[in-house]
Amino acid sequence: MKSWLAMAAVAMVPVAAATVGAFEDKPPTIKSVMTKLHKGSQAEFSVLKAQAEAPKPDWDAIAKTTKDFVILGAALGKNDPPKGEKASWNQQADKYFQNSKALDNAAKAKDLAALKSAQKAMGESCKSCHSVHRGK
Repeated sequence: MKSWLAMAAVAMVPVAAATVGAFEDKPPTIKSVMTKLHKGSQAEFSVLKAQAEAPKPDWDAIAKTTKDFVILGAALGKNDPPKGEKASWNQQADKYFQNSKALDNAAKAKDLAALKSAQKAMGESCKSCHSVHRGK
């Protein structure tokens, strides 16, 4: 049990470090946020999609996942874009954060339709940001 708790604590360090106000000096990088939330089948976005497709969604687990989106989504705008103008980056980062909050609000309300709608909006926003701001 202790080793499991220790592993869980280590795994949560990046999220814990990203609490509101904790990243004022140095926010998590865009790459670290995108990797944790979107890269691969074990990323939070994929996990959230699977959670939402479950016959009986585990709303506590979904709420934990959506909280990560809000915390890390708030950090995006604190970074400079790899390319493109800062004003455009700020708009895209704010859109991402708004989508993150919509995910979290749907989870809190246990509203599956709203959760899926927010997931769709977030997924559809990728290309508009990446085409203008994504680095290498």
